Amino acid sequence: MENLPKKIGIIGAGRMGVGIAQLFLEHGFPLLLHDSSPTLLQRAAQKLKERLWREGTESSGQAPEEILQNLVLSESLQDFRDCDFILEAVFESYEAKESLLDHCRKYVSPEAIFGTNTSALSVTRLARSAPDSRRFIGFHFLNPAPRIPLIELIRAPETEEAVVQLCQDLARFLGKTVVFSQDTPAFVVNRVLIPMINEAMHVLEERGASAEDIDTALTLGAQHPMGPLSLADFIGLDVVLAILKTLQSERGEKYRPSVFLEDLVARGHLGRKSGQGFFKYR
Repeated sequence: MENLPKKIGIIGAGRMGVGIAQLFLEHGFPLLLHDSSPTLLQRAAQKLKERLWREGTESSGQAPEEILQNLVLSESLQDFRDCDFILEAVFESYEAKESLLDHCRKYVSPEAIFGTNTSALSVTRLARSAPDSRRFIGFHFLNPAPRIPLIELIRAPETEEAVVQLCQDLARFLGKTVVFSQDTPAFVVNRVLIPMINEAMHVLEERGASAEDIDTALTLGAQHPMGPLSLADFIGLDVVLAILKTLQSERGEKYRPSVFLEDLVARGHLGRKSGQGFFKYR
């Protein structure tokens, strides 16, 4: 489609950034992947190579080595001047995201659309730090980005209608279904999902059932594809905790995070990405 972006920039080479980068590469977009950590960048490049070879690349019809020619790694935000669609996927905190957005002001094109992949933070607030609030939007992928067929779009008060329409077209080109959410804490999916996960943790705290039995009960009894505690480990317990703290500050004490969750995060047990959370992983 003629109105789609010509070059994509992804800021953040963590789990979400890599998944989003994979999706855009599979659909034929030239892509610049940035992280301030050279180690994370090299690890991301290796993961992308492994995934493209393992999972196939039917979307673009290209061989993995051809797709990877569209990938450029960068440790400098100055390289983003020629990107016309930029998406940040850095840590879920106002401090991290606002600092990044403010820093990007002198490096991105005035014509570029800037999206945030925040899971729960206010898009309206983040837009105040963006290079241009009229070209800023919440563009929320769910994990894993290549497989979950949904994108939540959240506009800020000043977001231009043309930007919303282009982002909707882009999401559909990527094979996603779009839902529009108002700028409320945690939007739609996480507003419903994260409190359910927190409640499962409270049941575990109260010794109402074992972690295994809680997950089995929800998998079989509610027909969920994954139990809530396994899902928390998959999302990342630090991310779950950050979303709950946002909900608690915005919506009250009923969203107070489980003591179990806070203890696990304090000990560095973050789920799959650290090898241990509510369950152990290789």
